[in-house]
Amino acid sequence: MWFFLPFFLVLVVAQFAGFTRDGWCLPVIAISSYLLFLGFFILGTWRAKRFKTLENGKVRPLIAFLFVLAMVAFGLSGVQYQSFYQNILHDDPDHPELQFADDISVSIMSFVYSPFPDFPAIGDKTAEAFAKGLKLVEGAELVEGANLVAPRKPPMLRIDSDYPKLDGATSLIPVYAAAARAIYRADDGTRKASVAFSESTPEAYQALIEGRADMIFVPAPSEKQRQDAAEKGIAFTVTPIAREAFVFLVNESNPVTSLTADQIRGIYSGGIDDWRKVGGTPGEIMAFQRKEGSEGQTAMQRYVMRDTPMREPLKRAYYNDMGGRFYRAAVYRNLSGAIGYSFRFYVTETNSFPGVRLLAVNGIAPTIENIRDGSYPFTDEACIVTARPLSENAQKLRDWFLGEEGQQLIADVGYVPIN
Repeated sequence: MWFFLPFFLVLVVAQFAGFTRDGWCLPVIAISSYLLFLGFFILGTWRAKRFKTLENGKVRPLIAFLFVLAMVAFGLSGVQYQSFYQNILHDDPDHPELQFADDISVSIMSFVYSPFPDFPAIGDKTAEAFAKGLKLVEGAELVEGANLVAPRKPPMLRIDSDYPKLDGATSLIPVYAAAARAIYRADDGTRKASVAFSESTPEAYQALIEGRADMIFVPAPSEKQRQDAAEKGIAFTVTPIAREAFVFLVNESNPVTSLTADQIRGIYSGGIDDWRKVGGTPGEIMAFQRKEGSEGQTAMQRYVMRDTPMREPLKRAYYNDMGGRFYRAAVYRNLSGAIGYSFRFYVTETNSFPGVRLLAVNGIAPTIENIRDGSYPFTDEACIVTARPLSENAQKLRDWFLGEEGQQLIADVGYVPIN
């Protein structure tokens, strides 16, 4: 019993102090407790003047071996701790985290961009708070409490029945939800069910393949997505309707205004860790990433990193309802040495980020003109993708997006029109 007492004493103290929320603490606690046990054992033996007995003479080498072993293990645990915590950030009221829309759950997105809102039934306080923080395009207006842009004049197209079923990527929810709000007029009980919000772009493609959507609003399909569809006898029809840019942001005080694609790849692979190496003021580069699976993280790997592994992300601690601690990628903080990434739409339209500047890439800034003509390197098209013959109403809706009214709505939402 005495042998295990130090372990339990240290464990109880660590538990009340909150240390055991981190898994790395458990081996340190065990090692510390047995070092404590060995210390008291040696002290007691010395005070009893029993070191010189024959019996303890045989045990002393074993005690020394265990002590050295424990110290080595303790040192390794310390190295692990240092390696783990060098990328952990703590709350800083002077530099709050800037939340991007694709980091928000789809349930909240569906609340703030609901084309047919039913606020009493939802009542999500978190979503309400987020909705109040969203920035609207100048000249646009809210539509019956939903954070959607209204067309500047009533659309010429009106659909009263046989509503095309819409779905799409999170970033394009404001586009197709606004169109449905303006064009789907008669509520026959099926209007609300005709607009869905998938958790991700791949899920939207899956909804299209399975027939749960007639048209989806997404980036153009990858070669793999085309192959997967072809194996099921499905061919995509892709209609570009807008352009979008993947952008990099820094604090406006940062003297660096442009990076090459190779420099960005070097920063996020860990090869470049100081702003001095890219023409800036000497100082550590704080390279913020996005949470795994978000549109921003997926785009970063597709556009920039490709096959190059990314460095360990900066992290912060979060707590679950049971008081447990877990870590995930820290959201961008506009510190002087920070760099982050997202889509232009999220940075310039859905949120107001004071003190942030968008970087040029290869000397080309992500302006509307450079995005429209494709000269900005990380430019992509937002598309309407279909997989089956369209109904008459679905064809009319697709054509409407390519016309003057649809393109004006896309511009008012914050995207760059294709025409």
